[in-house]
Amino acid sequence: MPICPSQSTKKNNGAALLGVALILCAGGLSVAADRSPEIQVLVVSASGDWRQTASAQKTVVFGQHLDAGAGCLYASPGDNVAVVLKYATPSDSTLYPFHCDEPPKNANLECPSVPIAQCSVNLKHLAGKNGAPSTYQELSAGFRKLWNGDSERYMVASSRGIEAELVDAVVQLQNGQVDLSAAFQTMPVGKYFVEFLPVTNPHARPEPVPVMVAKGQKAGAPASSLGPGLYELLLVDEKGEPAGSDSWILVANSTTYATKAADYEKAERQSTKLPPEMDPSATRAILRAYLESLSEEKQAVEP
Repeated sequence: MPICPSQSTKKNNGAALLGVALILCAGGLSVAADRSPEIQVLVVSASGDWRQTASAQKTVVFGQHLDAGAGCLYASPGDNVAVVLKYATPSDSTLYPFHCDEPPKNANLECPSVPIAQCSVNLKHLAGKNGAPSTYQELSAGFRKLWNGDSERYMVASSRGIEAELVDAVVQLQNGQVDLSAAFQTMPVGKYFVEFLPVTNPHARPEPVPVMVAKGQKAGAPASSLGPGLYELLLVDEKGEPAGSDSWILVANSTTYATKAADYEKAERQSTKLPPEMDPSATRAILRAYLESLSEEKQAVEP
């Protein structure tokens, strides 16, 4: 690390010497900066078998942190093979999408160690690629969560196809009832049972509560002991055995519900404008991270 001159340098050696010292110091700082830890890149979405040349034995996954100087990413072409990257810098919201539907037509000049039949992305030159500038104000809170937290906890299992599923949502708690209409919006009419598992304590095993879904009516569930907060809504049978679907819900009291629901709906609309290379499960995970950020905002006490 270079030692920069103090004020005593000027007194003892003159202004000219101080100028030379400052130039040398600045140069030293530049060199030191070049040797600082590598710029970090966040994997926002990854579908297919993407690997980094520095650790070729490991498949790159959603939410992973990569050193920009540690080598190229590469993958074999195929249907829906794509990766979306983002610099870790909070002020840089640009997303960098890359798809790999077919082999590249030209040699991998930026990544000569990657076979020509494979797609590649040189992370050192990421800033020079065609990025998708982001104006996703709400989703930026989700991206920060991915960077600072355990990204795997937000990840959602792949959709089971045409089966109806519970939906992540903001729901209202009022008068000992929680309105689950938003979470059940794609489910057929009928009687269901659910459990509310606090995301901060997933090992808790509360009793199943009934939910009746009917056209034109709220899907209310008894919630006398439920407080505002973030929960995993688990669909179960009457005995509490998992019944094949779950979602995250932010339970909000009547004072804050309208604002939080509107914020989340805006984030959902913004998510539809993410690059088409995004895997649907990654998009949903980012929305879950944003939902968690909403839950950490202080909720007003009901009068």
